[in-house]
Amino acid sequence: MPSPHTATRIHAPLQIATVCLALAGFGVGLSIANDLNELRSYHPIIGYVAIGGVVLVQPFLGIMGRRLYRNTKTPSLYGMSHRWLGRLFTAIGIINGGFGFYYAYPINPDIPAASPIAYGAICAGVGIIYVSVLIWRRRKTKRVGQC
Repeated sequence: MPSPHTATRIHAPLQIATVCLALAGFGVGLSIANDLNELRSYHPIIGYVAIGGVVLVQPFLGIMGRRLYRNTKTPSLYGMSHRWLGRLFTAIGIINGGFGFYYAYPINPDIPAASPIAYGAICAGVGIIYVSVLIWRRRKTKRVGQC
């Protein structure tokens, strides 16, 4: 949706809402890890990295990238870093969600065996849709640029 207001009126509010949800999940996870005395295990540490990047790094890169783009009308290193690190932090978070099932099962064997399979299937489906949209947009952009 090309518009001068897409970033400020659609992207930013949606990302703020999802960061709030991620922080809520992080808080619940931190509480559980603290209760189980597992704050230094691999799953929480990966979560610290993913949430830290999303909360501390991404807003700075996004704001700086937007400011530079508004002034120069050309992509900047801030904007490109924001885009690629966002994808990286998202992938890390999704993978860590899968690790969470592996990590939680020995602690709570009542977790249904289909849960990690359903999680993987949903993640794969959303991933396929996401990559398909990226490919479609790239092809559309290249066609428009050739005219």
